[in-house]
Amino acid sequence: MIPGLAFLFLATLHDMSSQEGVLMQLGTMVQLLLIMALPGIALYLALGFPVVFLVVELFETRFPAKYRAWIKKQVITC
Repeated sequence: MIPGLAFLFLATLHDMSSQEGVLMQLGTMVQLLLIMALPGIALYLALGFPVVFLVVELFETRFPAKYRAWIKKQVITC
């Protein structure tokens, strides 16, 4: 029940100040959906939350700008 409430809370947030924040919000929502869908490995998925933030940071700092802009356009404007 708690992952569902956390997902609903994140789904209602609309005033993110940066695109990076939006990507972290989407990554966290996907992680919460996985926790709800796969309860047998929910503990491991919950421990993996820092990985979501690390992936977003690596995406922002190391991914080529050309591809980063295209992916952001596809993910954020949907």
